[in-house]
Amino acid sequence: MKKTILTLILAAADIALLVMIVVSVKAAGIGPTEMPATSVEAVTDEETGATVPEITFPETQTDPETWSDPETQTAPETQTAPETTEGFTEEEILRDVSAYDTHELPNIKDFKWVTQEILAGNCPEEAEQIYFEESLGGWKCYIMDDATEMERLANMELGGTMEALELRFDWYYLRRGGKDGEAMEDNTPDSVFRGFVNDAGGIEAEGPGMVRVTDIYAIGDHMYAFGTLNWPDGIVGYLFLVRP
Repeated sequence: MKKTILTLILAAADIALLVMIVVSVKAAGIGPTEMPATSVEAVTDEETGATVPEITFPETQTDPETWSDPETQTAPETQTAPETTEGFTEEEILRDVSAYDTHELPNIKDFKWVTQEILAGNCPEEAEQIYFEESLGGWKCYIMDDATEMERLANMELGGTMEALELRFDWYYLRRGGKDGEAMEDNTPDSVFRGFVNDAGGIEAEGPGMVRVTDIYAIGDHMYAFGTLNWPDGIVGYLFLVRP
């Protein structure tokens, strides 16, 4: 009798549970095709032999493209912006060589900037250093030899690379005897010097003598340079360059 009553109680519990599930589904507005894969399976109680409902739930569905095991998930690599020089490339920093390049014949008046300070090897305070690439092209040249009181004007062309550069002097005029001397056309053939840029940023080139340009800089819309030219006979001349 007790076993029969227990069986009836368990059966009533099964019916009540099923009614609760149906009511919950209708309240949620879920149709049969929208039901999740939740099932009620019948299992047998070993002690009583009664049928007991067992509720099972579907395994959690995950998107393999967006989720992974939290223990093995790694953060995406951080993207690093390329390094720049204050937002500018080297090409944007370099001055336009064509704005300075000149093949105009030199005049002594182009070298009024040569002062005792310059002769002493001192650059003006406002001077701005320039790169080798910015100094390529044509320059007006003035050479002064104190020992022989000779002055020469020429056009100079700078070409090549820092490791293999070329200086070509196209001689124009010369004057002997200082300011009161006679100026004449210089018919000396072109002189070519070949060399390189040293660690200090200066130019060293050999040819019919030795050229050393120690300082190259810009002030406003002009470029300037100075150094020395050692002739084969031992005479040392001061070398000055300007453009445009």
